[in-house]
Amino acid sequence: MIRAVRTGAALALAAGLTAGCASLRQAGDPWWGDDKAKHFAVCGLAGAAAAVAAQHNDCSDGQTVLVGVGVAVGLGAGKETYDDRVKGTYFSGKDLVWDLLGGLAGSLVAIGMDE
Repeated sequence: MIRAVRTGAALALAAGLTAGCASLRQAGDPWWGDDKAKHFAVCGLAGAAAAVAAQHNDCSDGQTVLVGVGVAVGLGAGKETYDDRVKGTYFSGKDLVWDLLGGLAGSLVAIGMDE
């Protein structure tokens, strides 16, 4: 479990550093907006579901976290790309950070429920 938490923390740090300065400094995109809770919740559920699937395929705790977070961030990046390219708004790095944190939380909950 400790290894899974370290893996998740490293992923969160990497995503925060690579989200891009431009996408973190959007006017009208606060860190604590209502949509951030939605990003966290939806990606938490997606991360937990993916983590449970990984557990049922005999993945280690670290692999389970990677799968859960990967699915959550993939969904979040797809949504942000849609917002940017189709809706014509902007790609929010802050939303992506909340997606990652939700996926991490969901994955860790899934691991904890298995023990």
